[in-house]
Amino acid sequence: MIDRIGKWFSDSFLDFPFDASHEGFKTDVLNGWVHILMLILFVFWGAFLIYVLIKFSSKNNPKANYNGMKGKFSKYAEGGIILFEVFLLFALAIPGFNDLKYDIPKDDEPDVEVIRVIAQQFQWNIHYPGEDGVFGKTYADSVNQEDQNFIGLSREGAGKDDIVTMNQLHIPKDKMVKIKLSSMDVIHSFALPEMRVKQDAIPGMEVAIFFKAKTSTDEYLSYLKENDPIRYNSTLELDQETYDMFPEQSKNLYRGYQISCNQLCGNSHYKMRGYMTVHEQDDYNDWLESNKPEEEEEEEW
Repeated sequence: MIDRIGKWFSDSFLDFPFDASHEGFKTDVLNGWVHILMLILFVFWGAFLIYVLIKFSSKNNPKANYNGMKGKFSKYAEGGIILFEVFLLFALAIPGFNDLKYDIPKDDEPDVEVIRVIAQQFQWNIHYPGEDGVFGKTYADSVNQEDQNFIGLSREGAGKDDIVTMNQLHIPKDKMVKIKLSSMDVIHSFALPEMRVKQDAIPGMEVAIFFKAKTSTDEYLSYLKENDPIRYNSTLELDQETYDMFPEQSKNLYRGYQISCNQLCGNSHYKMRGYMTVHEQDDYNDWLESNKPEEEEEEEW
């Protein structure tokens, strides 16, 4: 019952985006109840303020009274408010946040997909570990814009089968995804509203975020087409600049969930958009297979 009320309030009044993650329901319930309780306090204090303005107005008190209110009503009222807020803290707030505080999954867990996301003015670089499950080493002095090696990945050793994309994140449906988030320059903010995910990307730090998508991109686009045609059409747009820079990679770009940067990160902040495709597991495996880097042939001497 409590969960239904919180979810109803979120859906009816907070205008949250489509809920596409397994964690979204609890997040919406908590946000709903936080706003319900804030509304109750707002109404109470508003009513109390109006009462005070009327009771102590110059019309009702033509002569100033410097002795204050007599009786213990104000003390009882203050004590009641304190007890009520303590109740909210221990009975609702702390259990609610503890319920949402999951343990960060480990990289070697079998049902966890680990992906690196490296923010850069003004793009999202996505790094997959390849079949061996090990990320290749990256070096700052190996970053080369002309060769499209934006993260300085070494193709030797573990990096030979790694997959790197720009602004295109692909994940499997119904599988825990752990994203290791970092930044190459300034503070960015990685946001996936439909997954209820938002986290700052900070230079010199790697921050882990995780979620499990319950709605594939096909299902999401079908929902938008039926319920929000304007947004549906906007998700299918592809800016010409991306086409011009990466004509081959842009042929099969799949738009849907938008990755935004919610931190002002420079003059071209508005360009920092990415897109996430949620696949069924078999389709995700096919995507990984089709994007494997070609093996370099050894030169004969």
